[in-house]
Amino acid sequence: MLAPLVVFSLVMIASIGSLIALFFSDAAVFQWLAWIFPVVVLTLLTLFLLLRLNENNPHETSDPLPDEKVREIVALETNPVINEMTVIAPLKKGWIRRVFLAVTLKLVGLVAYFAYIPTVHTARWLQMDRGKRLVFIANFDNLSEAYAHDFVDSERRSMNMAVIFSHAFGFPATRWLVHKLYNHRSEYMKGVRAHQKITQFWYSYNRDLSVENLKRNRAFREGLFKEMDTSAIREWLLRI
Repeated sequence: MLAPLVVFSLVMIASIGSLIALFFSDAAVFQWLAWIFPVVVLTLLTLFLLLRLNENNPHETSDPLPDEKVREIVALETNPVINEMTVIAPLKKGWIRRVFLAVTLKLVGLVAYFAYIPTVHTARWLQMDRGKRLVFIANFDNLSEAYAHDFVDSERRSMNMAVIFSHAFGFPATRWLVHKLYNHRSEYMKGVRAHQKITQFWYSYNRDLSVENLKRNRAFREGLFKEMDTSAIREWLLRI
């Protein structure tokens, strides 16, 4: 999964090395490779400047979801352990938003820990309608209110989620993609509720086991088949 990032890193290292090598040789291969790094840096700087200009557009907030609609959504979260959330939101105006969201979702697919939330069983972001709409689907422990707060209960998670959700209409505005401009948590919750949809059908394999239950069961199962010292055995037995 990390192969594209490794290849990109190797190309950048080769380009930087070629820039240095040009002081000692004018070989054509060095001249060709030396252009890659400056072009990539210039392209990234241009894209980030265009994004910053887009971020300066007036922020439009979502209309609060009526209380009866929120109650209708919460009333369907009747499973004792696992429930489901579907959020469908249009992107903010500007082609640069579509570009950054597409790149971000590719990176999330490559670097799984980026979006790690301890109560999530499955989570998926999709960019649909020619890149103009963000779709988020997840199965999680507990209720949607607590789950949505898990996304922004720390500075790191809040920053990670801003990289994705800040491109969607009604979600908190940012500066340079990650710096929050105001109360990120309350604005994030308003965005989630404004675009949350009632799902007619969803599936979960382990409907009665939380993420912690699954992790504990896996550790117990692995302990049956591996060699352990005395302290590891004692810790393993405490899981029974």
